[in-house]
Amino acid sequence: MSQRKFIFHIRAHNDCDHFVPIIWQLLNKGHNIVIIPMYGFQAHQDYRIKFLTTNFKNLLIFEPSKFYIRKSTYLFKFYSFFNHKNNLMKRLFFLINLPLKLSEYSIFKNNPVIIWDYGNPGRISHFESLIYSLKTVVLPHGIDIFTNKYLNVKADFSNRSIYDHYLIDSEMQKEIAVNLLNMNEKKLQVIGSSRFSKEWIEVLFSFIDKFSFGPLERKKIVYFLPHSDFDPKNSAIINTINAIRKLKNISLVIKVSTRQKNIYFPDTMKDFDKYDNLLFDDSTPSSALIDWSDIVINHGSSIVFDAFQMNKVVIHPCFLDGLSTIFDGDESVYSVNSIEQVCKIIDSNEAYPAKDASKMIKKYIYNELEEPPLDYLYNFLIKL
Repeated sequence: MSQRKFIFHIRAHNDCDHFVPIIWQLLNKGHNIVIIPMYGFQAHQDYRIKFLTTNFKNLLIFEPSKFYIRKSTYLFKFYSFFNHKNNLMKRLFFLINLPLKLSEYSIFKNNPVIIWDYGNPGRISHFESLIYSLKTVVLPHGIDIFTNKYLNVKADFSNRSIYDHYLIDSEMQKEIAVNLLNMNEKKLQVIGSSRFSKEWIEVLFSFIDKFSFGPLERKKIVYFLPHSDFDPKNSAIINTINAIRKLKNISLVIKVSTRQKNIYFPDTMKDFDKYDNLLFDDSTPSSALIDWSDIVINHGSSIVFDAFQMNKVVIHPCFLDGLSTIFDGDESVYSVNSIEQVCKIIDSNEAYPAKDASKMIKKYIYNELEEPPLDYLYNFLIKL
């Protein structure tokens, strides 16, 4: 198959979790990739992008000028007052942009596919993709684990149907998008999760550093603090951390939510720094922490799928937040309803080995298909 070109817009460190696996796959197959950092994201400093730039010559990181950013976003706003499918209007705006076409030629030549993360229309390069008639795709951040997050939301996301393809991680989320968010079903494609594929995890561990904390003989626990938007029960979380760190022969790492570093970091936690068996971490890759751990405690993130793929014991303390998730009562995790139950599992040797998560992996990572998720997404993109 002939080489294709794909332009990925990356706005933050976290988006690399879900963009880099498919970028790696496309680069590995010989296709050309352009990464456009947005909102000041320092792409060259990200450890995953460093891996890509070191190993592939068919990758370009294009730093957009302030002029290009303003031109791209403001012309989109102007263009959005009209029907973007109207050929006459498209030609008119093409002519308006014509004096700048030469400077953009190296980026948009060869009919690239334009890709962003979830977000509203009109971000960098959306205007250009419309007037140049390029395919546009929106990729999910990860697996959305919440089942009731949108029940009281009266949002209308139909304007997002201006994208050609809006990719969804699961059939459950597709149903939510159509029935609650008023999205165009014809533009939704369920793809599973290439981020949590075994193939990518093996590649990831070929270049990330090993993590270590505490004596080797201790039981190793990592707890992922939830995002503040997920209705965390702050007092109960603090009490749970306090109860765990008092257990004998354990090392506990608290991973701060990387989507909002230090936003949810109560003052009452500052005293925890004095304990030698407890560490707050906001920089180590989550996958490295899970690899180090014996037990993963999580109730607000799809990172638990990493733990499933690494065959780790997973405790799901659903009493620590106010949202329902796909893990509540599921056989893949130890669902608990109290601090005492959390501590009992940690203390017990009966919690090993990990529970069987194969059904969850099949449903949400593979989308019930036999084809590996990275291959499925790759084949979808190159056929556009």
